[in-house]
Amino acid sequence: MSGVIPSTEFNEQIKRVVRQTLREQRGEGQGASARPERGLPWQWAITNAAIPAASSGLTAPGSGEVELLTMDSDQDLSRSGKTFTGVNRSESVAIDADTLVIIARFRGERIIVWADCAALASPPA
Repeated sequence: MSGVIPSTEFNEQIKRVVRQTLREQRGEGQGASARPERGLPWQWAITNAAIPAASSGLTAPGSGEVELLTMDSDQDLSRSGKTFTGVNRSESVAIDADTLVIIARFRGERIIVWADCAALASPPA
């Protein structure tokens, strides 16, 4: 039986495909993303529950259910049905339910990095 010895270029192509596939499986690069040019995995989402302000941004963030949004060819957003726990590390901002947000994945955590300012609520004093 004869075999084929893959070239270095072929091996690099396989590595790129595997990396891209793993990113897609983790949800990076799917749906509507508001990515900066450097390709950070940012995505549009909507809060399904109110998310309180963090007691401590370092050790006790607020969290609540968030649903990813998808974007169609007309760039209209719609709910995807995929939910997860969104993290709010801001100590000065609580986020109401049904608020449009942008989330970023960082070291396994989905952090809310932007929220629709009109829907923001102040934390209790």
